[in-house]
Amino acid sequence: MKNLLKASIITGTAFLINLIFNTIRAKIVAVFLGPSGVAIMAQLGGFTTLVITLCSLGLTTAIVRYVAEYKAAGRHQDLKTLIGTVAVVVSVVSIIVTLLMLLLIPLVSQIIFGKEIFLLLIALSILNIPISVITNLAVSLLQGLKEIKLDAIFSVFATVFSGILLIVLLIPFGVTGAVVASLVANYVTSAIFFVFVFRSLNKHLGSSLKYLRFKGYRSYLRINSLRPLTGIAFASLIGGGITNFADILIRSNLIQVFGLVAAGSIQPALTFSAQYTGLLGGAISTYAVPRLSELSNTDRPLFQKEYNDYIRLMLLVVTPFAILVAIGASFLVPLLYSDRFSASIPLVPL
Repeated sequence: MKNLLKASIITGTAFLINLIFNTIRAKIVAVFLGPSGVAIMAQLGGFTTLVITLCSLGLTTAIVRYVAEYKAAGRHQDLKTLIGTVAVVVSVVSIIVTLLMLLLIPLVSQIIFGKEIFLLLIALSILNIPISVITNLAVSLLQGLKEIKLDAIFSVFATVFSGILLIVLLIPFGVTGAVVASLVANYVTSAIFFVFVFRSLNKHLGSSLKYLRFKGYRSYLRINSLRPLTGIAFASLIGGGITNFADILIRSNLIQVFGLVAAGSIQPALTFSAQYTGLLGGAISTYAVPRLSELSNTDRPLFQKEYNDYIRLMLLVVTPFAILVAIGASFLVPLLYSDRFSASIPLVPL
């Protein structure tokens, strides 16, 4: 419990900083773009997240457990093989899908907006896919290696940098500026992040720079090494895919029937339920998932104890937050967004 609390304090601090900047960013977007602009950003973000989830094949989630397990067991060669294989697979898939999506931009626009509009914005959003997939893999590796501090620092840096850049470009250029800011920030922060990830891999495994060379990838590429990940990967892929697709479908129908303003007006309800509670849970699970993975095959009594501690801490943190948001929706929505989003107030408790 002590280690869990210590790790949760680190990730919780990062969560609070991210929450503050995300709240400020959401407020600025709501004020300057209004419900219609928020709907556009939400659809573009939702579509990109869905494609990133599909390109990851669930592997970037499943790998956390096996990085922790293999490292604890001293299976460094198996770990290198696993990392190299997952990196190659998700990189190739994400590049192919990105090129395909760029060719199908008019169809994508029809699906998410009901007609061929915002084609440039869709194209810019699609360019986020490859780098986001690889960055998600890098974050999973850090979590599996229990590099909690580095993961937290990167999370805060990415949030602050992207938030500042968004504000700078959004005010003069509107939605286009916001999308460009997201793209630029994604590539800049990821490039910096990768330097530290390679150093971390070198510290834990050695020879991490081999992953930068094609020969290094090829020497570690073993498709059968993915077999243990398939169950978790499939569950993660289906769960994440269905959730993201449902959000896109709901907003798409609202846009086609009632327009962009109506679709954007309910966005605070979706944001409160998904983003904030998800960040809270993620702050705790960053330590808990790799730790439980280490213990799952070695010490079942301690595994059960730490699992129970994790559940109690989750309930202790998430439950009061959920109650507070539900009770204070009529105050929080105008404060964090604007009065133009008051239509979402009855939906927040749901």
